[in-house]
Amino acid sequence: FLWRNRMRDGKLVAGQIGCGGFAFDQDIPNLKERDDIVVKYCCDVSQELARAAAAQFDGAQAVTDFCLLTASLSLCLASSGTATVLSL
Repeated sequence: FLWRNRMRDGKLVAGQIGCGGFAFDQDIPNLKERDDIVVKYCCDVSQELARAAAAQFDGAQAVTDFCLLTASLSLCLASSGTATVLSL
């Protein structure tokens, strides 16, 4: 997870990094259950997987460039099944 001190309408703005099997089995269902998180980006090296994941969330953008996701000034949280990074 990559944290920044930004929220939208009282909700964390999140990006999903990695849109393969683990994301569809674990991350995406968990993110969809949360009413306090808005997913803005879904990122994967496969554009097809990124698009499929982004389609699960209203207004999410599919990207293949990790730097685009992490450079977003409005992003609070980046979720990945393989790494956790906190930045305050």
